[in-house]
Amino acid sequence: MARSELTAERYEIDCVMDARGSPDRRFYEVKWKGCDADENTWMHRRRLESAQALVDDFWKAGGTTGAEAIEEVEGENRCPDCNKMFKRPQDLKAHFTKGCSLAAASRVGTGAEKAVAKARQAVVQESAGVVMMGETRLRNVFNFKYLGFYFQADGDRLPALLQRMAIARTRFGELHLAWKSKKMPTTMKLRLFACAVVSVLTYGNEIWKLDESVKKKLRGWCARCLAVITGRSIRDETVEPSFDLVARLRSRRLRWAGHILRLEETSLIRRMLIATVERDLVAGKRHAGGLLEDAPVFETVEQLLELAADRKGWRVLVLDLLPDSDPASGSAEELAGVRKVKAAGGSRREGGVVSASFMVGAGFHLEGGAWVQN
Repeated sequence: MARSELTAERYEIDCVMDARGSPDRRFYEVKWKGCDADENTWMHRRRLESAQALVDDFWKAGGTTGAEAIEEVEGENRCPDCNKMFKRPQDLKAHFTKGCSLAAASRVGTGAEKAVAKARQAVVQESAGVVMMGETRLRNVFNFKYLGFYFQADGDRLPALLQRMAIARTRFGELHLAWKSKKMPTTMKLRLFACAVVSVLTYGNEIWKLDESVKKKLRGWCARCLAVITGRSIRDETVEPSFDLVARLRSRRLRWAGHILRLEETSLIRRMLIATVERDLVAGKRHAGGLLEDAPVFETVEQLLELAADRKGWRVLVLDLLPDSDPASGSAEELAGVRKVKAAGGSRREGGVVSASFMVGAGFHLEGGAWVQN
């Protein structure tokens, strides 16, 4: 019979009452002989190896062996590693954030993990085939640098983004005297941040996959920098940033996409973008985080090209992505034009007329002589 010898007294297990967790992280509630139910203890399966007969009896009583069962109770805020119970979900989340002392060690982000990944990549590249240039064999590589940007053979663009974030953070640290200056106004510091730091970060951003996870990383990175510049909290700079990096990126990428779509038909980069659009149209959905994520709604390539040909209408969409406080959001006249289109009271803006095709693509329809949002 299993005994507990953590103290001078010895306690004998009477029976197993309950179980929690997956088979590899299983905890059992045990009742001790001669003790009341409120003195029951949760114990890890490894501590009950000498009482396996009692564990088997518990599962037999329930009509199962329990080998593959995952025992959880809805509504419980339980740590799967230490089995500690919490009253509220946020308390459990805080426990995970601090780090459970019994959680299994992870190799994520360590040198060992990177070494293993590099070895696997080398094996894959060696088996990828041979490319000859005359009598010289070209060496297969997993990643390479071209025009200052790193590309990977598996098409993963996240490592390049993380590298740009690290480089930009170094540049940000080099300007620490400017951020701490009492003589320089915050507005000038933000302009310096945009010119000297953000420009380093966003180099090559046109090929980033700007999905929600990447946007979250960028917002967090920017908020930590802005907190140093403005003195506000990181949370405040995340919720209402003094400089909206993600909005600036979305506007810049959409403007660049318009330039590409207006290039000559023989342009290779235009042909590549149109091929991507055709692929998405066949699939019936846009590629998440793609270059045209903020473009107006279109059903054919021809419609998209017609929308892009309307330079003034496309610029309205580009400026609409920026907050009014952004220096890149245009002149007061252009902002007024954007507000007019957004109000859906008409299609005119200062300096020209937005085409009907643009308004339809932007989600409006003509009703009683006025454009109304769908």
